[in-house]
Order: sequence, then structure tokens, then C-alpha cells
Amino acid sequence: MITSQELLRIVTNHKNYTKSRTILDDFNTEWTIYSCTDEHVSKVVELAEEQKEEELEKLTDFIKQANLKETDINDIMLDKKTSARKEDRMDDFFEAFEDIETKERLFILMGETGVGKTYTIERHYEDIITIACNKALDPYTLCYYLSDKDGTGLQPYETPFLKAIREGLSVFLDEANELPHDTLMFLQGITDEKKAIVIGDEMVKIAKGFKIIMSLNPPSETDERMPLGDALLGRAVGYVMELTDEIICERLNVTENWLYSIRNLYNHIRNSGMIDMRNLDYRDYQKFSKYNFEMQLQFKVCMGDVTNIKEFRKIQSTGEYQELIDKVMNEAI
Repeated sequence: MITSQELLRIVTNHKNYTKSRTILDDFNTEWTIYSCTDEHVSKVVELAEEQKEEELEKLTDFIKQANLKETDINDIMLDKKTSARKEDRMDDFFEAFEDIETKERLFILMGETGVGKTYTIERHYEDIITIACNKALDPYTLCYYLSDKDGTGLQPYETPFLKAIREGLSVFLDEANELPHDTLMFLQGITDEKKAIVIGDEMVKIAKGFKIIMSLNPPSETDERMPLGDALLGRAVGYVMELTDEIICERLNVTENWLYSIRNLYNHIRNSGMIDMRNLDYRDYQKFSKYNFEMQLQFKVCMGDVTNIKEFRKIQSTGEYQELIDKVMNEAI
């Protein structure tokens, strides 16, 4: 990001500034301290004169993003390159999971709520054995279920999980850090390189190809998810999915302008003396897009401390608040 003085120098002295500004007008954007550099001013004119429309459109899109996010354009471009490399790493992650010769049996897809962990796994493997994890899923329940199949009374039968161990299949444990400690210890025993494990009174051979893929949210100070433990994590091949603005917009069918308008408003409120205002997450944006925006905003702002209720009412009466909320509502139309 350049200084205001540096922007003034470019506006005044750069030979291509006026021409570049006219070009940006056609793309409904402009130069700001976040996007304007000598290099990019020259590049806009060069691409326009050479009629490289696709490259020019990409550059002007970076300029728009830098202005809207109030982030240096070079950082925006770097993030784009990083995202492309991350897609390659995700492909490597799933290829390793699918490789029957891979010795590791545990693969973990980690990320915050809303990033699409479950969706991504189910998209790759539509028919995978899927188990929704919870605190009641002890080792026995993971491997056996009781049923009266023939009318002679309840009998234990093998679950798809135990069959996967015997037959060398893959299993998806959704939200795995919801599992109780005993089950995590059981998984620790079957995800090393043992050839067999005792289940009940039987020595069960672990078939080649048996693998577990988990999705989980990292533990935080505000929830009660069970940490997996260093021993289990040490056996895992992992990949971290990050919740990007592009993912949020795609899943909620909203524009980036709407997203940035909300953040500007939220930061304005946070900087007005509120107590314990937590960061916005995917679920907040989801509710903002689905229900009355101002109602949900007030709820989010006021949940941290009782004094926020009165303070929020004061902020609502200001012209700056009304201007910022109008931007949000206009973007939602």
C-alpha cells in the first residue's frame, strides 16, 4: 500500500495516469492507495493498447479487489498464486489417500466451519462409508450394532466400519473430534502399521487398503471439541482448508462487495467502544444473508456484553452508521 503523498506523485507526474484512469472507468473501478503503483498504471495502458482483453480484465479485477478489501494489490496477487498452489496440494492429498500402497491409514481434512470439508470429501467419494461422529460413539458401537434380525432376540452384528477393516475399504469420519476419548484411543491403535488388532475376543486382520479420512474443526477457546492428541495426529496425513471470500460468496450466492460492506460496518461498530465483539465467521454471514440483516447484526454485536445493547442503540442513530448499512442493503439488492 502506498502513501497518500505517493499517490499524489503518480497522479501528477506519471505520463500514463490519465489514460489509465479512463480505462479503469470502463471497468467501473479507480486507482486508490491500495492499487495504484507506477508498474500497474503502465501495465493497464500497455494491455489496453495491445488489446489483451483477458489479461486486462484480470488486472482490473485485482484492482477492484484491492480497493474493496483495502489490501495492497501485490498481496492480493500473491494470495491468488498461493490459492493455485493450494489446489495442487489438495490434489496430492486425495491422491495419497487413494493410493493403496500408501502406508498411512489416517488422513485428516481440517478447517473452520463453513469451509466445505464434508462437501469436498463427499464430492470426491460419493459411495464412501460415512459415519457422523458424536460423544456416544464408543469403540463397541463403532464396530457392532444390536439387532433382532431373525426374531430370536438381539444379537451383535458388524458395522460397516468393522467390515471396512476386514475388506480394506475406506471410511469417512465426519467431525471426528466429537468422538469420546476411548474411541480416539481405539483409532490410534488401528492407524499405525499393525497388521491386526484385537476387537472383542477376536484378532482382526487389517486388510491392505483400509483407510480413514476425517473431517474436523480445530479446537478453540469457545467450544468443547476433543483434541485428537499428539499420538493420533502424528499418524495422520493432513490438509488444512481455508475459508476464503470466494468460498463464502459461492456458497451463499452473494457478492464480494456485500461481504466487504458488512466488514466495514462491523469494524466501525467494533471500533466504537464495544466489549467482546467476536470475529465474524461463516455462520454469521449465512444468517446475515438469510434473515433480517440488521436484526442479526444487533444480535451478534450485543451477545458479548450487556452494555453493548445501549451502545449499539447510540451508534444506530449516527449518520455514519446509516451510510454504512445503506451500502450493505444496496449490495444485497
